[in-house]
Amino acid sequence: YQWSFSPAILELKKDIQAGLLGQPRCLKTKVFWPRTDGYYGRNQWAGRQKIADRWVLDSPVNNATSHYLNNAFFILGSGLGTSTNPSSVQAELYRAREIENYDTAALRCMTEDGVEILFFTTHSTQETIGPIIEYKFDDAVVTFESGSDTGFVARFINGHEKEYGNPDCKEDYWWKIWESVDAVLSGGAVACGVADSLAQTVCMNGVQESVKEISIFPEQLIQNITQDKYNYRCVDGLLEVFERCYELGVLPAELTDIPWARSGAIVDLLGYNNFPSWENYDF
Repeated sequence: YQWSFSPAILELKKDIQAGLLGQPRCLKTKVFWPRTDGYYGRNQWAGRQKIADRWVLDSPVNNATSHYLNNAFFILGSGLGTSTNPSSVQAELYRAREIENYDTAALRCMTEDGVEILFFTTHSTQETIGPIIEYKFDDAVVTFESGSDTGFVARFINGHEKEYGNPDCKEDYWWKIWESVDAVLSGGAVACGVADSLAQTVCMNGVQESVKEISIFPEQLIQNITQDKYNYRCVDGLLEVFERCYELGVLPAELTDIPWARSGAIVDLLGYNNFPSWENYDF
């Protein structure tokens, strides 16, 4: 979670804690990252839910784009080394590939403080987009677009703007390594430790429990595409659906014209401590 160590993110988090942006209301993120056949064939656990008696739960929410879901919890934490906790999550999970788990997800999570987090991620678009972020507060809107020169920018209702920088810049990217080295030498803490990362894990577990049976995209929408000698699997129209959902702040099943959309259950995450919650395991 290198973003959690970035000076850009930590400066934004300080301003949020100080109340300079007002109360948080809705944090939206979209990340569309196509993955090749080789991505799913690179090891025995890619795209798997379970191997033998061990849970894997490999997915875009728990792997490639997990950083950005974690960031939403992290910046809302009450202290510099804390994250806010999810109170509930509702998800929609889909797949275009012959895998156990999902390659596409849309989810709505509510935090313990009543803040809405919307997250849209997929490995099944032809286009590579994101992360693109919009964090709405009472007094400002914070945006980020991957590849932009400005990075995170807060635009206040009074017309003022503040640039925080780009956590993907080379200098920030390795910050976690040096901070970890300093922590080993000094015995001090790091900006984002194991406990601070649990919010993403709890949310991801709830996402899996929200949908008992992952939906398969309609066969007529699935396309096999070859680009630069790499093979991809894409879903026709998925990009447009997720773009609409992001703009409107809804999940696909809340639109009235998406026949393949299937809503998941709302999962209570308060006090959640075991996956899956309906089974007991002796760890």
